[in-house]
Amino acid sequence: MPDTVFQNELMHAAELILQADALVIAVGTGTGRSAGVEGGTIECDAEECMI
Repeated sequence: MPDTVFQNELMHAAELILQADALVIAVGTGTGRSAGVEGGTIECDAEECMI
């Protein structure tokens, strides 16, 4: 039983991290394009950023 609780917490944390990543990607692509490489890729090592 504790395993499923831990798993649920882990999944919730992962969802929050993914949401934060999506936010960084959205902001990074908006500001990063004009600011150059520094603005868009510091926080962003996901495959979405390379597109």
